[in-house]
Amino acid sequence: MKIAVISDTHFGYGWGTERENDSFEQAEEAIKKAIELKADIILMPGDIFDSRIPRQEVMEKAMRTLSIALHSNPTNVKVDTFSRDISPRTFSGVPIIAIHGTHERRGKGLVNPVKELEAANFLVALHCERIVLSKDGEKIAIHGMGGVPESYALDVLKQWNPKPLPNMFNILVLHQSFKEYIYEEAAFLSLDDMPSGFDLIINGHIHWHDILEKNGKKLLLPGSTITTQIRKGEAEKPKGFCMLDTATNNIEFFPLSSQRKVLYIDLSFEGEDASTATRKIKEKISSVLNTQFNKKPLLRVKISGTIKTGATIDRKEILDSFKDKAIISFDDVTTVTDFKRKIGLLREMQKSKMSVDEMGIAILRKNLEEAGYQGPDASKLLSLLAEGDIEKAIEFIYKNAPS
Repeated sequence: MKIAVISDTHFGYGWGTERENDSFEQAEEAIKKAIELKADIILMPGDIFDSRIPRQEVMEKAMRTLSIALHSNPTNVKVDTFSRDISPRTFSGVPIIAIHGTHERRGKGLVNPVKELEAANFLVALHCERIVLSKDGEKIAIHGMGGVPESYALDVLKQWNPKPLPNMFNILVLHQSFKEYIYEEAAFLSLDDMPSGFDLIINGHIHWHDILEKNGKKLLLPGSTITTQIRKGEAEKPKGFCMLDTATNNIEFFPLSSQRKVLYIDLSFEGEDASTATRKIKEKISSVLNTQFNKKPLLRVKISGTIKTGATIDRKEILDSFKDKAIISFDDVTTVTDFKRKIGLLREMQKSKMSVDEMGIAILRKNLEEAGYQGPDASKLLSLLAEGDIEKAIEFIYKNAPS
């Protein structure tokens, strides 16, 4: 069988902005392309929606998008074994098998939006269960575990304890962080933790495409169909979906033409003033926007280093200058030179083994000197502040401030 793996569509992402239709347009392209490629099944490994309780407008657009598969020519895939009855309508076109993701996960006893779609016959929603499908004598078993809190993932997987079935192609579908891809503090699963014997393990949640083979286990990251967090790596890897052929276990990735181009700029400053930094940022943006794009690209501007004391980069000026050419966001990790100097002062005081009180007085004295204060020693002011007597502290400053 041919299985299209379309993950992390995030329906509703960017609602109310100029990107509110992106998630639907890109998922629609993926579904239509999968149908053209003669997919027998569409598999969706979580985060179909961007929120646990999608607004009605998002749900309506999601249903219209998924109905493209429902209303396509039937693939004659049948349910061989499942724990509950599924309406024949769900299998009237290209059937969709799905799990919920972290964005859709809700508490015990509450219905998530993926289960709602199953109730409306748009798909089959799995969570710690499997479904066996057949076509023309071939059988496949899809074992699905929806997204759970990361710290519980290994325990839930062990408690469920999925096992591949004999004489058929077995797929394990998850929606979690993996240590091989996500920094260790956020991930509790690795490929080593996966049960053996599955022909393929598919994991949603991670938004870039990759295939990893290790110790006889094969892991597919289909990636997302939409960019939600603009990282440098996403500027290099396109969004798309995968086609799996169970006869050969061959996987092919198909990029989406409707996606916005992702651009990334990394600039560092060393004590520049605000106007100079703003000018340099605008010049760099102009240089990367000198080509034509089908849609406004997504441009992430990372700014690091130091800016002169009191300086503020004029983001509004930058955004207004390029509002018709790109959707710009900032990652600003700059510090002012004054802050850098104060950090150095703290380190020097630490080396001199000063007490906390002594350090406080030294910092306050330095700040008062820079403000032009010429009154009594700062220790008196620090005492008033330590006692919480703000009014007396202010009175003290005004009384001793230069006229």
